[in-house]
Amino acid sequence: MYKLIIIGAIIVAIGWIAYGIWRFKIYREEKNQPKPKSERLVQSRKSFEEYMLKMKEFEEKKAEERESQKNMNTKGE
Repeated sequence: MYKLIIIGAIIVAIGWIAYGIWRFKIYREEKNQPKPKSERLVQSRKSFEEYMLKMKEFEEKKAEERESQKNMNTKGE
């Protein structure tokens, strides 16, 4: 009777070990693959890049305006 219980426990232990090895292989495969990007994340990044380009253009225009105002003020003096 005890022999059957011991054999059953060994089979269960082997099953858990095999399951652990299988899970570890899947974990390594998933770790090496790139993470999927959601549509919302891609859209947010794209709109942020567009916003940053607009801000860069705006800053350049403002800098040009400041330079032109400085030049106008110094010419008048």
